[in-house]
Amino acid sequence: MIYSAIYTQKSLFTLDEFQTQWADYLGEYLLKDKYVIKQMLNHFRDNPEIGVYYPTSFWMMPNWVNHWLKNKPPAQKMAKEWEIELTKEFIAYPVGGMFWDST
Repeated sequence: MIYSAIYTQKSLFTLDEFQTQWADYLGEYLLKDKYVIKQMLNHFRDNPEIGVYYPTSFWMMPNWVNHWLKNKPPAQKMAKEWEIELTKEFIAYPVGGMFWDST
């Protein structure tokens, strides 16, 4: 099954104009561009081990948004409890929490 996680959220840390541009960017590369969506669906089909697709970070995003920040300690605690080894200092994730997922 493939589904898309899309939501609206207003950040208290960014300007409205920036948020509009960011939302437009995510909408374009997650929902509107039929060629991108076709490539994504083919990629999921051809690579069943792939679980998440999300666009590259919006060009206006500062570098720090792609970092663990305060989420790293809780993630390390959960990984230890679940006996999962986190081998990377940096884990890329879908900034904005909008993505396609394959289960």
